[in-house]
Amino acid sequence: PELAQPIAAQVSAGHRARRQAMGCATSCPQQQVTAEQPRSHPEAAMTPRNVEEFRDALSRVGRHADELIGALGGGDNCASQEDSNAAQRSPTSERPHVRRIAAPAGHEIHEVLCGDGKFHGYTSVPCESSPPEEVTMPRDEQGLYAEALELSQHFAEIHKAVSEGSQQQVARVAGGWGWALHGLAFELTDGTRVGKFLENNGREMNLLGDADLVRRGATWRTLRPGERIVKVSGHNCTTGYLAYDIKLHTNQGRSIDFSAHHSEWQGTRFEWSAPQGHEIKEVVFNGGNFQRCETAPCSLLSQSDQRGLQALMTATAESVVFALARASLTQGTQEAKYALFQAQVYGVDGSTRLAACLAEAPKTALKQMQLPTFWDPSVLKAAVVVEGSGITFNPADKINLVGRVQLGGAELQTMQAFFNAAFHKRYTRDRRDDKVPDRLEVVRACRVQNAMNWVEYRTRQEAVRASLSAMKAAGEKLLIHVDGLKTAGAFPDEAEYHLDGETNSAWLFHGTSDGAADAITSGDFRIDKAGSNAGTLYGRGIYLAESCSKADEYSLEDSEGFRRMLVCRTLLGNICYCDQRHPDADALVRSCVASGSKFHSVLGDREKVNKTFREFIVYDDDQVYPEYIVWYKRVYE
Repeated sequence: PELAQPIAAQVSAGHRARRQAMGCATSCPQQQVTAEQPRSHPEAAMTPRNVEEFRDALSRVGRHADELIGALGGGDNCASQEDSNAAQRSPTSERPHVRRIAAPAGHEIHEVLCGDGKFHGYTSVPCESSPPEEVTMPRDEQGLYAEALELSQHFAEIHKAVSEGSQQQVARVAGGWGWALHGLAFELTDGTRVGKFLENNGREMNLLGDADLVRRGATWRTLRPGERIVKVSGHNCTTGYLAYDIKLHTNQGRSIDFSAHHSEWQGTRFEWSAPQGHEIKEVVFNGGNFQRCETAPCSLLSQSDQRGLQALMTATAESVVFALARASLTQGTQEAKYALFQAQVYGVDGSTRLAACLAEAPKTALKQMQLPTFWDPSVLKAAVVVEGSGITFNPADKINLVGRVQLGGAELQTMQAFFNAAFHKRYTRDRRDDKVPDRLEVVRACRVQNAMNWVEYRTRQEAVRASLSAMKAAGEKLLIHVDGLKTAGAFPDEAEYHLDGETNSAWLFHGTSDGAADAITSGDFRIDKAGSNAGTLYGRGIYLAESCSKADEYSLEDSEGFRRMLVCRTLLGNICYCDQRHPDADALVRSCVASGSKFHSVLGDREKVNKTFREFIVYDDDQVYPEYIVWYKRVYE
C-alpha cells in the first residue's frame, strides 16, 4: 500500500465527486467492498470462524474486480475466466457484473443504453406523458483506475492479514548441550534468529555465525510443514548456563529433545504450554532457570482449509491485478509499472489470464520513457528503488523496470572480438603479484536493461550536449575526441552499439566483483564508493579503461573461477587532459563538478607518463550506463 500512495495522491478526487453527483456512488461496488472490512491484523489465530470473514471479504473484492474488468472492456479469455473465478468465490452468488438501476420516483425506464458489452445509462419518462429524459452514469478512465487502485490497496490489507494469521513462525531450532544446555536458538521463517548460545566463560555468541554454533555443538532440527512448538518442559540448571535440559513438544506429537548428561547439575522441573491458537517462537532463560516463552498466533485450520483459502486468494489476486493492469493501460508509465509490480508480489505474473495485459506495461514504459527500441520488453520486471542504490530516489516513483538479456552465439563472438581488440598485455603495479594473462576469454554475457538508470543517462547526455553547444558558441577550445581510442570501431555498425558523437561518447571497461556488478547494474554506480580524493590518483570518481587488460586488474574471481567486467556507455564530453605524474586530485574534481566548470571528464594519460594505460574518470554517475555484464576467465599460454 505504501508504494501506491504517491500514485493515489496523483489520482484526481474529481471523479468521485462526479460519480456522487450523478448518482453513481450508491451503485458503486466499492461501497459494498468497504462496508465489512476484516481486521488488518488478526488478534488471535486463524480459526474456522474468522476465515469465513476473510472468505466473504475476498469474494466481495473479487466480485468488484470482475465488475471493473467488465467496465474496462474485459480482456483475452476474460468472460470464461471471470465466470470461473466468480464461481470459485461464491457459487450461489449472482453474476458479478449485474448492475441494479432504479428509475427516479414518478418515472419509468423508457430505454436501456448499451454498447460494446457495457452499460452506458438509460432514459426514463415520467409516468405522465412528457419528453424522455436521458440519465447517464459515466465512469471515465481516471475514475476506473482510481477504483482499481483503491481495490488493490484494500486487497493488500486482506492479503497481509491472511498471510500473518496463517503462516508458520518457526522454521527450525538448534540446541547445544554437554553437561548442561548451553545454547537454544529458534530460526524464524523470515530468517531471523532468536535465543542464546553461551561460551564456557558465559559470553554470548553471535547467532548468525554458523561456524561458531557448530563449534559449540549446535544441532539443527527442522520443523515439518504445519508443525509448531506448543509446549516446553525440562529442568533448570544449578550451575548457570541456560538450563539443564529441555524438550520442545509440537502439535504433531513430536518431542525435540536436547538432553544433558551430568545429573548433579539437574535442578527443579519446569513445564509451560502455549495458549490455544498460539505457538512458541522463543524460550527465555536467566541464570540457568526458565523464565518465560514468547508466542505468536498460529493457524488452527486444516490443511485442506488452508489450501482452499490460498486458492481463493490467488483467484482474487488475479482479478484484482487484471483490473489494475487493464485500467493502467490508459494511464502513465508509473501506473503500468505498479500493476506489473503487484502481479509479482502476489505471484500471478505467470498467469496466462494476465499475460497479454501485463505485457503491455513494459511496452508502455519503452514508449513513454523513450527507452531503446532494441530492448526486449518481455524480460523487464518491476523492482522497488531504495535509497542508496545509486539511482536518484524519487518518493513519488519508487518502481523501476529492470531485466537482463543473455547474449547468444553470434553476439558472444562479437563481444569476444571487442575484448580482443582492446587487450594489451602490459604489467602495472595495480596487478600486484598476479601474472599478466595472455588473453581474456569471454564465457558468457548479458545486456542490462535498467529503465531508470537509462533515463538518467539520457537526461545527463542532453545536459552535456547543451553545455558543449554553449561553449562552442562562446568560442571555447574543446577536447571532444580521443585520438587512438582502443575501443573505437571495435563493435559492428549496428543500432544497439551506436554512440552519440556530439557528446563524445565511448565504450569503456570497468573491472569489478560479482557482488558489485549486480549492485551497479540493478541500481547504478555510486561515487561515494570510490574512496576519498587522497586514496585515488585522480580523485573520487568512476574509473574506466579503454583496455580490458587494465580493467582486469580490478576484477575478482568468483566461486566458479570466472571474473566479471562491465562494458559501459560513457559520456566524456569536454575532456580535461592530465599527463602529470602527481596530479592535483582536488583540482581535477573541481574542474568537472564546480559551478561553471568547463569539463565533463578527465583523461589520465599514464601511458605517456609510465608506459602503462590511459584511464578515464567521470565524477557524475549519470554519465555512465553499464550496458553489458561480461563473465570471462584469464588465459595463460
